[in-house]
This record gives sequence, structure tokens and C-alpha cells, in this order.
Amino acid sequence: MVLFGSRHGGAPTTTRDRPRPPEERPEVVVQPHVEQPAGLGLPRLLEIAGITPSQALALGADVLAGLESRHAAGGEGLSPKDVHVGPDGRAWLVDRARVADRAQVDGPLPETGEPDLTAVATLLDDLGGAARRTARHPDARTVERLAALDAAVVEATRPGGTVAAVAAGLRDADASGGTAARAELARLVAAAYGRGAGPAPGGAGTAPRPSAPPAPAAGRAPLALARSVAARTWKWTVSLLVLVTVIAVEFAFLHDQIARDIAALLDAGRTGSTTSDASAREPAPVVAPAPPTAGAVTAVDLRTLGPCAPGQACEARVQVRLRPGPGPQTVDWAFQVVDRCTGTVVVLPGGTVTIPPNGDRADAIDALAMPPGDALAVLALTGAPDTAASAPVSVPAQASCTIPAEPSR
Repeated sequence: MVLFGSRHGGAPTTTRDRPRPPEERPEVVVQPHVEQPAGLGLPRLLEIAGITPSQALALGADVLAGLESRHAAGGEGLSPKDVHVGPDGRAWLVDRARVADRAQVDGPLPETGEPDLTAVATLLDDLGGAARRTARHPDARTVERLAALDAAVVEATRPGGTVAAVAAGLRDADASGGTAARAELARLVAAAYGRGAGPAPGGAGTAPRPSAPPAPAAGRAPLALARSVAARTWKWTVSLLVLVTVIAVEFAFLHDQIARDIAALLDAGRTGSTTSDASAREPAPVVAPAPPTAGAVTAVDLRTLGPCAPGQACEARVQVRLRPGPGPQTVDWAFQVVDRCTGTVVVLPGGTVTIPPNGDRADAIDALAMPPGDALAVLALTGAPDTAASAPVSVPAQASCTIPAEPSR
């Protein structure tokens, strides 16, 4: 946004007015040039590019920091179209009271948001979902960042939750990798606008075209070609000779050992005194005990908040989405742990929560005592208001079933 200065002075001069001396002439005051940073709308960024968990965490931290300042100044709430990502990779909130030039932001001006945390939870959940689509094989650091986003969603939906608490949690989680993530976001924004690194200082904006090498003389071309072929041929010949020499030396010194190894391989399995090693097989697939939606329950989502292993405690977030109703709704759930190798099913306790009228979701974090096993799968199963099940989560993520070895005949 550009602010222009104005001229201050008396009435316009005419031919009858005497010119004023220079020291009496009005001073021209020009306000400094202030620009609103151009930005790419966050919905547009998520539409054209994938983001990593570190980038999603950085965006969430910036949005909550801006929202925290907006609430402190008595500003409006959050709308998804408020969020833009600047050329520096930082997310900022559009100030509706100051935006006068629509060309400075990507897309139409945002609508007024409600000053509560519902939009915050939805935005952070969308960022987490976009990051999970790119993290197909997450490592420990990626899992930590996704868990921080999930914890922020839970804090935003908790009764009595505050913007400051959500912002503090994201700020702490973003402290370690925020600089690199924002640099990556800056490159995404630049690519979206078709901007590269720019021309070199003093240059014309395009790289000089290299001049074509001079054509070789016609009489020297066959000689140069012959030299090139000869140079490559002798190198290949020397390499082949070295390889043949090494093989011959190894066979000469290790002939007896090689013969014994071959005889041992041929004799393997011919006697009953040897046993084969233990083998492994793929775990069986898990069939959910209930449909993914039922009645008022529109979705059940289960996510682990860190690495989980059989025989250890595992923290998981449960989210139950509901059709809003005019009265309060009671949601209860439990967990089923299926041993994919033996088919054994263990039921773990869950919890119960009451959703206020017109509420559309329930979020909770539970600590699960995982039973021992080679390959497990855990599901969340609701009992009220209707019975529905989440998709199974494998524990560990990659596993196989070990089959004890049997003596061979």
C-alpha cells in the first residue's frame, strides 16, 4: 500500500500576487513509501504444491503469532482467506482495515471470521493433513512435528483453550527447524510467481550465450578421432587385464577353500542333522469390525503421537466427527488391538465425552498399553452415538510374522 504526501499552503497565486520569498514558500511533505508485502494465499499454495511437516509447523506458528497479535489489538478473528505466505516464506494475516489495493494479495479480500478457536483448529488440521500426504515414510523427526500439530488441534478444541496456549506450543515445536522450512516456503512462493534467483548484478537479465567452438580443420579430424579412440581403448584394456589377474590370483590361492564351500552347499539338506533358519511371512490384513460412518458419526480418525512398539505404552489421538445436533451428544469409544500374526484380539479401554449442542467433533489423547507381538494393528471403535471404526494403524509400521524353524528330514 502506498501513502502519498500532499501539498500544504495558502491560496493559489495570481498575476496580481507578489511572489513570496523562498523562505516563506510552503514546504512539500511526502510520506515514506510503505508497501504491503505481496503474498500467495495459503489455500492456493496448498492447491499447487505439497508441504512438508516442518513447513506446515512453520506456517501454523506464524498464523498463531499473527492471530495472537490481532486479538491483543482488539482485531477480528481468523478466516482461511486471511492467511498469505510472503516472499520471505513467512505466513501473515491480511489486515482488512488497511488493505486498499486488491492487487497486493492473491484472491479476493477475506470475510470476517469469528473470534473463536474453531477456525484455528480447522486450519491446523488442514495443514497436518497436507503434510501427511507428503510424508509417506516418516522418520522420528517428522512424527514429532506431526504430533505437535495434532496436539495444537487438541488444545484449540479443548474447553477453555486460548490462542496464547496454542501459539506457545507451536512456537516451541517450530524453534528447531523453522528457518530452513521458511526458506523452502520462500522458494515455493517464488516458483508460484515464476520468479527465479534473478540476474547477476550489472547484467542484462539473461545469461550470455556461449560462442560456438571453432570448427576443426578438415585434415586434422580423422587424426583427432583416432587419438580419442586409442586413449579410451588402452584404458579399457588395462582395466580388463587387472580384473583377470585378480581373479586368477584369488583362484590360485583359494582353490581348496572354494571347493570346500561348493561341496558344503551341495551337501546341505541331504542329511537330517541340519536345520533350516526361521522364515517370515507377511502379516494378515485387518478387517474393521464396523463401518467408517454410522448414523451421527461421520468419521473416526486414529493417529499415534510418536513411535509405537509392541509391549510398550503408546500415545494416540482419537477424533470423532459428528453431525451437529440441537442437543448435547455423548461419544464413547474403545480400542481393539489385533495380532496380525495369530489373529488374537485385545480390547483396551477408551473414554467418554459429551459434545455441546451444535458440536461437530470430539478430540482426545489416550495412552494405550500395547500387548506383545510381532505385528499389531490398533483401531478406535465408537459405541455411542453410533458404532463406527477407524482405519487400522500398524504397530510397528513395517513388520513381518516370524515362523519357528522346523528340523528338516
